[in-house]
Amino acid sequence: QAKQFTHYKVQDGLSQSEILCIFQDSEGYMWLGTQNGLNKFDGYSFENFFNDPADSSTISNNWIFDICEDQNEILWIGTKGGLNRYDRRNGHFSTVPLSSGGGDVQNTFIYGLTAADSHIYINHAPFLSILDTRNGEIRTYRSELETGGALYDKGVPILKAEDGRIWVGSVNGLYSFDPRSDTFRYFTVSHPHVTSLVEDRNGNILIGTEYGLNVYSPSDDAMTWFFH
Repeated sequence: QAKQFTHYKVQDGLSQSEILCIFQDSEGYMWLGTQNGLNKFDGYSFENFFNDPADSSTISNNWIFDICEDQNEILWIGTKGGLNRYDRRNGHFSTVPLSSGGGDVQNTFIYGLTAADSHIYINHAPFLSILDTRNGEIRTYRSELETGGALYDKGVPILKAEDGRIWVGSVNGLYSFDPRSDTFRYFTVSHPHVTSLVEDRNGNILIGTEYGLNVYSPSDDAMTWFFH
């Protein structure tokens, strides 16, 4: 039996055709981040969200890198214009400022987000921030994987593993961060541009790159590369 596909375009209500991220929330709605607007899809129609410079309760920027949801069903959206908190109860967005520390200019490009254990883990390379959703406290750390001041148009993944480590991709390599000891560990992978991170049921970390798949096995501390 042939598979049936339905295609959605701008003509169907999508705000823009370049999809940068997709997230399904706890109520079943699909959220799609594009290069021009955030979209909420209920299975029938799209609701679009855009920045309005005259309204501080709107999303801060229309370029959407990533989306996640915390334990209180609050949505967090990473954009080119900062980290946004969306409260669906009142329909308002608010921007959460992140310090990049050390006197650096605040980095507003929020490339990757993930939520776990009452925390939001934020990849705004070369920085990693951890936001405690219970009290609003934010800790920020600077990795050695510098961007050279360059800014990028695609998101970069971040993953909270079952063993507590945070895995963070970049365009210049991969690292893990242990929040219990505040320590970084850097890994050599088949290509420095990391495009995806997934943990399998056995605790292995699968790392997608521009050139090759990498699998890290914590049980024997080994990294294996796979190529076509």
